[in-house]
Order: sequence, then structure tokens, then C-alpha cells
Amino acid sequence: MTDIPYRLVRSRRRTLALVITRQGILEVRAPLRLSPQSIEEFVDQKRDWIAARMAERERVVLPPFRWGNTVPFWGREVPVLPGEEACFDSGRFFLPQQAAGDWVRVRKALEPLYRKEAKARLSRLTEREVLRTGWNGGKVPPVHITGARTRWGSCSGRNSLNFSWRLMAAGEEEVRYVVIHELAHTQEHNHSPRFWALVEKACPAWRERRDQLRKTGLRLEREGWND
Repeated sequence: MTDIPYRLVRSRRRTLALVITRQGILEVRAPLRLSPQSIEEFVDQKRDWIAARMAERERVVLPPFRWGNTVPFWGREVPVLPGEEACFDSGRFFLPQQAAGDWVRVRKALEPLYRKEAKARLSRLTEREVLRTGWNGGKVPPVHITGARTRWGSCSGRNSLNFSWRLMAAGEEEVRYVVIHELAHTQEHNHSPRFWALVEKACPAWRERRDQLRKTGLRLEREGWND
């Protein structure tokens, strides 16, 4: 019997999977009739992987916020400076003096700016990729910005695209991959081989982009951006 604590979730799935939730809980997803012994053995075999993933998710204790501290944006470290009003200008974020304090207040004040930039940049990228690929019948789908914490993007049944404002912490090429991924769903509403073939053709380096997105997501999680 393994000594690793976990939460078991059974479903009609055919395979075993491990997921570490936002709360840092190890979740084992298993088929309905798989024996407890098989589940325990699987968890024990994944001991090193579990330890590594748990270590990655340990919170970083940031020093107190000071003007000039940087935040991740579009693949760069962008300074946050005092200004008369909240805005993004010349590669810098400006916030009113009263927005300063702890990091929680600063991130809350930055969120509308991230959302504004996300709407503009993701709309442009989506239009560019539609023109390049011809997907969705050559029509640019509606783009919506959400507060999703665990998904960078999604495509609705009506082919409208949704993107998390947190995606702005990633680099442009990683963001472009997410746009391509969601646009590909306008052609294939699944993750079938045909879907991945479309993604591969439009973005041959998608695996590298996905790996980098994972690192960005871990950073946001560890620094408290998903709170």
C-alpha cells in the first residue's frame, strides 16, 4: 500500500491519470472497475514524478511590492511604475499611487490592463491566423476574454473563442499556439489525430510552445496570480 495521500475519482475513462489540483491535492483518475491494488501500484510507480510536480508548485514568497518591480507580460518582464492613471504605455505599466501596497492589490489593479491588452492582441492574432489558414470558413470568430485560471483558451460549439487574460504573461509565440489550437477546434471539435494534424501543419513547434506555456502556468500558480 502506498504512503502517498491522494483523492480517487472514478469515471468511465479507460486509463489511469494523475492530476495535481490548484489546491495542491494529488488526484488519481481511474476506470470504474479498476482494482484498488492496481491504483496503489500505479501511484507508487509515479512517486518521483509526483514529488517533482509537487515541488514545482510550492509557493514563492515574493518580497514586498515596490515601484519598479516587474511582472510577466508578452514574454518579457515589464516594470510597474507610479502614474496618474492605470495604463500600459511604452512597454511599462502605470498605476495610481493608491493601487500600491501588497502584491494582491497590485495584481487586482493590473487585471483590467491585462484584459484590455488581451482583447486587442488576441483579436489581431486570431484575424491573422484565420487569413493564413482559411479555417472557420475564412470568417474571424468572436473573441472573448475570461478570468479562467486552469485553461488558456477554449472554443465554443458555435466557434467563438475564449481566452484567459492570464495568457498575456506568456510570450507571443506561445500565445499564437493557443490561438491556433482553439482555431483548429473550429474545424475539429475534438482532439483527434485529424485535429493534431491541423495544429502540426499550422504550428510545427507546438510541443515546444506547450512546454513553455506549462512553465508560465507554474510561475503564475507559484506567485499567486491564480488566487
